[in-house]
Amino acid sequence: MASCEICERESADEEPPGGWVLRTDLWSACVAPGFEVPGWLFLELRRHAEGPMGMNDAEAAELGGLIRDVSVAIQSATGAERVYLMAFGELYPHFHVLLAPRMPFAPDDEKGPALFGKRAELADPAAAYETATRVCQALTAAS
Repeated sequence: MASCEICERESADEEPPGGWVLRTDLWSACVAPGFEVPGWLFLELRRHAEGPMGMNDAEAAELGGLIRDVSVAIQSATGAERVYLMAFGELYPHFHVLLAPRMPFAPDDEKGPALFGKRAELADPAAAYETATRVCQALTAAS
């Protein structure tokens, strides 16, 4: 799909800012532009599909383990109390899951769905890329 930002990132010859945190034949994880909050990662399907209903059996089978593994690595790298999963599909018509840590003692306006609305306020690209490196290291150490 020519106008899909995620497809463009997936087919580019260079890594995205902050690098690939994870890359399998079917899935990738990285810090996505506009979501540069420390610990926030897109776990994105490498081929274009709109929504979870577009996944094939192999993609669906791999997704559960990757969500677990990346969530554990995010928790390890950030000290998060929880790792939220969000998949709206409104901003990008390409299936992806946003994984976002919720830190201990977070104020109420940074808990649950309210956390998503705080992304501009919480953005720190340098810290997001540094955290992505630590998440990648935690994934490597776990495998």
